[in-house]
Amino acid sequence: PLAVAAADAIGRVNDLVGRRHHLLDHGGSASRGRRRAVGIDPRLACGRRRCYLGDDRAQSLSHREWSAWLQLLSTFTLLPAAIDSQLQREAGMSHFEFGVMAALSRQPGRSLQLKDLAVVANGSLSRLSHVISRLEGRGWVQRASGPKGRATQAVLTDEGYRKLRAAGPIHFREVRRLVFDVLTPEEVKAMRQVAGRINGGLLGETNLGPLARRTRERSVRQSS
Repeated sequence: PLAVAAADAIGRVNDLVGRRHHLLDHGGSASRGRRRAVGIDPRLACGRRRCYLGDDRAQSLSHREWSAWLQLLSTFTLLPAAIDSQLQREAGMSHFEFGVMAALSRQPGRSLQLKDLAVVANGSLSRLSHVISRLEGRGWVQRASGPKGRATQAVLTDEGYRKLRAAGPIHFREVRRLVFDVLTPEEVKAMRQVAGRINGGLLGETNLGPLARRTRERSVRQSS
């Protein structure tokens, strides 16, 4: 019931963020052309009860699982694009830049080593370096040497902190409009628990260091 409630909640968010597209049609009557149009492998086949790829019917998903998975994939595509577009338009920053600055604001001294910041911001070190350079150019972030000068840290400046505080209400207003205004309190609870459980498992699959382990432990606690 928890997973079903979360899937229903995600579907309602998708309905608001973007149009319902062919991706959500998982029935056996879906045409090869339709599957190809949404990037689904044309070898995918759905029987009366399960969907499988190629001839391997042992590795299959039930129709309910397949539908929930496609709803989640749609959210991965639709929601970040909508949030990013709104932040770019109204706050002059990308969602990734907002996330980097928000992560720094929560650290002691508003600073963090770049390698740890990349983990928290869920981006590669190369991408993060380019973003830090852009934020430096705007005066919102600066680079600094870590203890004994061995590691480069990113520091959120006072100007960057003021910019983040100004952008926060803009961002949260859009998140509420797109997500929480269309969900019941029970659906929010279910979505939080399911997402926390999935995130806890994902972080446990990779050795990302002590910062990620603390994040994983927090996700597991919140999902219990």
